[in-house]
Amino acid sequence: PMRVLTVAATFAIALANPEASPAKLDGSTLLRSCTTAVAQDGKANVQLSSDESFGFGLCLGLLRGIVEMSGAMNLVCTPDGFDYTQMARIVVKRLEDHPETLHSSASALAYTAIQEAFPCGTKSKGAR
Repeated sequence: PMRVLTVAATFAIALANPEASPAKLDGSTLLRSCTTAVAQDGKANVQLSSDESFGFGLCLGLLRGIVEMSGAMNLVCTPDGFDYTQMARIVVKRLEDHPETLHSSASALAYTAIQEAFPCGTKSKGAR
């Protein structure tokens, strides 16, 4: 329980104060990274450049961390059967719809997009 509380507090502080992170990732970086991840959906054996590979991993890793942590804190309730490419599509759409936010923290922007798409308290069948 103490470990979960510590991780939750760290996550909350990072969202509240994105400047506290040592290497600030902004929305522009997240948009590029998640666009790469979405473009790779369904493609097998495609050779990615090192930048594309990094972007792919950055996007999906960040989204997984946010979903896992915010789900554990009942801030996000994802439906059964979702996947992280779906999350990447949601984030890309939100960022493209709100270019005025691209200077903001990548983690805060990703959390906002995911939380808006999958809030807890809705009557979504199979949500966790």
